[in-house]
Amino acid sequence: MTGPIYYPGRTSLTSGLGGGDALQPALLVGELPPQPGGVQVYPTRGAGTFSGQPIPKIESLTDDFATQDNAKWMYAGTASVSAGQLQLVPTSGYANKVISTGTFDLTGSAVTVQLVSAPLGNGTIGSFVKAIAQVNVNEVWFLVEGGVLYMGETVNSSQSTTSVTYSATDHLWLRIRHDGTSLLWETSPDATAWTTRRTKAPGRSWDAVNLHLFSGFYGTEPTPGVSVFDNVNVTGASASPAA
Repeated sequence: MTGPIYYPGRTSLTSGLGGGDALQPALLVGELPPQPGGVQVYPTRGAGTFSGQPIPKIESLTDDFATQDNAKWMYAGTASVSAGQLQLVPTSGYANKVISTGTFDLTGSAVTVQLVSAPLGNGTIGSFVKAIAQVNVNEVWFLVEGGVLYMGETVNSSQSTTSVTYSATDHLWLRIRHDGTSLLWETSPDATAWTTRRTKAPGRSWDAVNLHLFSGFYGTEPTPGVSVFDNVNVTGASASPAA
């Protein structure tokens, strides 16, 4: 598990599409916060392992948010579960979020998330789905903001993004998948029929990531609404229905 992570308010649509600049040096997945005397502790691992143990595939992280499962997620700010869904009120500090307590391997795997509601507001509210190896430095992500669906890979703080006009119906389900060779960003209205929106050769290995779901805004949003997420890697008959 990473140490404390912060997403301060951005200053424009193009600044920090990856979620804002860190207020502290970014921590690698599995790093321990600085110890007394400022000593940073790093885990020892090989590819696909953490502290010598195999890292589970990200598809093994499942949650329909029937209850608030603190074993699976760190809940920050006012993040909460209500009516069987994850509720995140956007703030200028990007404070309300959940972060998987486990570290997962995206290689040859996939993460699927239902984005039930992505509020538009005045166009500066962002709803994020991110697989993060190092905050603001190495990330694979979806972002819905200003009526646009962004799909990005950030490697060594350098972002590569594409976008399409956001459709709450067509893009109800979001999936980041690694097919063994390429990264794919896919969307679906029903988690059955998928459309590939972007395909890219990975810029690095994604064998150790945490999943982050969060929301916030960088402009003036007097009525930001609520970003609602559901059904992480839960589809078909097992999926909880959208409200």
